[in-house]
Amino acid sequence: MDNENLSNHIPSDDGGDVIVDPKNNLIEKEIQRFKNEHRLLISIWQVSFSAPVKEILKSSGAKVLDVECGYGIWLSEVAQEYPNATFIGIDSSKNIPTTLPNNANLIRCDPKKRLPFSDGTFDYVHCRNGSIAFSTDPSIIPEMVRVLKAGGFIELCEVDAHNVNEGPSMKKIADGGMSLGVTRGVDGMIGEKVDEILLKNGEITNIVHLQRYGQLGTWGGEKGTMAVENFRNNWLSLKDQLVEFMNISPEDFDKLIEKCIRETERFRTYFKTHRIYGQKIELCS
Repeated sequence: MDNENLSNHIPSDDGGDVIVDPKNNLIEKEIQRFKNEHRLLISIWQVSFSAPVKEILKSSGAKVLDVECGYGIWLSEVAQEYPNATFIGIDSSKNIPTTLPNNANLIRCDPKKRLPFSDGTFDYVHCRNGSIAFSTDPSIIPEMVRVLKAGGFIELCEVDAHNVNEGPSMKKIADGGMSLGVTRGVDGMIGEKVDEILLKNGEITNIVHLQRYGQLGTWGGEKGTMAVENFRNNWLSLKDQLVEFMNISPEDFDKLIEKCIRETERFRTYFKTHRIYGQKIELCS
C-alpha cells in the first residue's frame, strides 16, 4: 500500500467489504465483551497507551498502526482523541465495525503475512492482546518493526492467562487454556517475554516493561466486579473449544467457572497486565 494513500476503506482478502450485521446477537455480545474489557484495562492503566507519543499524535501527518485491532474499539477511541493523526487498524476477522472516525481506517488482512505497508510508514505501532498472532509466528514483530519509522515507537499490551493468588479451579481452567494455546502456537504468558523478544529484534532500544495488577472479584469493589465479569465472559467465549479439549461436559465447565469466581473472594485473586514499549533505532546519517 502506498504510504501517501491510506484511504478510508475496509477491503477484505476477497476484494469485498465485510461489515458487522447489527442483527447478529452473537456478534453484538462479542463486541460488548471487548468493550467491557477495554473499559476495564483503561480503568487499570488510566490512559490508552504508555509509550511517549502524545506530542507525536497531536501533530498533523502522524500515522498509527493498530495490529490485531479486533472491532476497532481502542482504535476508534484514540483516533477521536487525536484527530490530527491517521489511524490504520488491521485484523483477520470477517466482522468489522460499520462506523469509524474520519481519521481511522480498517483493513482486513492476515497479520501473519507480510504487512501491506512500505518500510517506515508509521510513527507508532500498537498491538493489544495480540498473543494469538505473534506467539504463533515470530515474524510478526519484525514486520511491525519494519513498517515503523526510525525513531518511532512500538507498544505491545498483554494480560496473563494465569492470575495471582488463583485457587485450584482457576488454575485448572487456566492450565486448560494454556495447553489448548500450545496446540495452536499461542503462549498465554507471552506478556512476561515481550521485552526479550523486542531486545532480540536488534532494532528496538529504550525498552520499558510496565506491569499493573487489578483486583479480581467483588472484594475489589467496582473494578473487581467488572474484572470478574470479564473473566467469566472471556472463558465462556472459549467454552465450545475447552469442553472438548479438557474432556468435560458443558455443565461441568459452567460449574468450574462459578467455582473460579467463588475462589476469587477466598484467595483475593489479582490479574496481571503488561505494557511493553520501545523506540526504533534511528539510522546514522
